[in-house]
Amino acid sequence: MRGWTRGRGLGLVVTLVAAGLAVPAMSGLGSAQAAVAPNGRLAYVANGESTIPFGPPTRQDIWTAEADGTGALNLTATTDLDEFDPAWSADGTQIAYISDSFSRTLSVMNADGSGKRAILQGAGNPSWGPDGTKVAYLGTREGLPNAIMIVDLATGVSTVVAEDDSAMEPVWSPDGAK
Repeated sequence: MRGWTRGRGLGLVVTLVAAGLAVPAMSGLGSAQAAVAPNGRLAYVANGESTIPFGPPTRQDIWTAEADGTGALNLTATTDLDEFDPAWSADGTQIAYISDSFSRTLSVMNADGSGKRAILQGAGNPSWGPDGTKVAYLGTREGLPNAIMIVDLATGVSTVVAEDDSAMEPVWSPDGAK
C-alpha cells in the first residue's frame, strides 16, 4: 500500500468495506478522504454530530484505524469544527490536516491525536515532505491566484513553488527534490 495516492481514498475505503473489513464510523463517512501510513494504519474523515449554531447538522472528524477495521480512534473529536484532508508524515508519526472549513487552517498532530498545533491559515490538500520538516499545500490568497506552497514547520515560513489558478493537490517526489 505504500504507493497509494490521495486520489484513491474512496476506492481504498470501498475495497475494505467490500472485503468485509468495515472500518468503524465509516457509515458516517464524509468526503471519503483516506490516507495510509507506512505501517498500514488508515487515517480517514467521518461525519459526526455538530453543535455549530445555524450550521449543518454534521461536521467532519479525522479518525484512524487498522486496515482490518480494528482499533478505530477519533483523533479530533470536535463538535464545532470540520477537520479533513489527512496526510501522514513519511515516518507515520504525524498527521497534517485542515481544520475549520472557513479559515482552512493547516494543522499538525501526532499519530495518536496529541500535540495538535495550528501552522497557518488559507491552506488545503497538505502533503508531507519526505524528511518530515516541510509540508506542501494548496495556498489560497486574497486577490491572488492559487499557489502550491511549502511551509517549513520549524520556522513557519512559506515559499511559493507555483502560482496558477489550476493548481491543486501537491504531491512530493520520493526524494523530496520536486
